[in-house]
Amino acid sequence: MFSPENKPIQEAEKLILLAVSEIKNKGSGWQQQEFSWGKSPILLKSLVVDIKIETADNDKIKVYALDNKGSRSKEIPTLYIDNKASFSTEESKTLWFEITAE
Repeated sequence: MFSPENKPIQEAEKLILLAVSEIKNKGSGWQQQEFSWGKSPILLKSLVVDIKIETADNDKIKVYALDNKGSRSKEIPTLYIDNKASFSTEESKTLWFEITAE
């Protein structure tokens, strides 16, 4: 997770989350006792995870799935309980998410 505003995470108005569990080049791996780094394209496997973020005074945040160009594709449902916002990446078809303070 990082702030595109180049601010500390606690001070940022917007965060970008990359939920990925595996990254490798196509064809990489052990072949005949030698490791091959493979070649393009890079293969990414999405990570299914439930995220909880503490918020101050029940501040509301919005979470958006992002497409491969960084544009918002849909809003992700977010629950708010005891100053914590929670959401899941399970139903999304993307690796990238935008988290914004509203």
